[in-house]
Amino acid sequence: MSTQYPITIAQLKEASTQQEWLLLLERVLQGFPTAHIVVDSDVMEHVMDEDKIATTIFLVEAVKVLGTEKVRVVATSHVFESQRATRDLGDEAVASLKTESPAKHTNVVVQRRRHLARKQRLA
Repeated sequence: MSTQYPITIAQLKEASTQQEWLLLLERVLQGFPTAHIVVDSDVMEHVMDEDKIATTIFLVEAVKVLGTEKVRVVATSHVFESQRATRDLGDEAVASLKTESPAKHTNVVVQRRRHLARKQRLA
């Protein structure tokens, strides 16, 4: 994949891995002095099938690709393994990932999606 800006439709079509999509996002963010990426913890849990290790690996990779100098990734700390993230990234980067614990009442749409996903897995 070319590292030149702007991103082309062909590059979007050929991007297939998580790494390739993160590199495209990094290129989009090149024009911004700083950026904050807020990860909805309910959606992240749903997409990652409530797998804390997979979520941690994704967040660590995102921080490594996007860089901590320019980008801060914010996610609720209950969806990832902070000890593993600290080991892989260091205290400063992980501090940018931690937030307050989630509210007791999660988004109704996300609750419904989780319920349907569980039913499908059990079927």
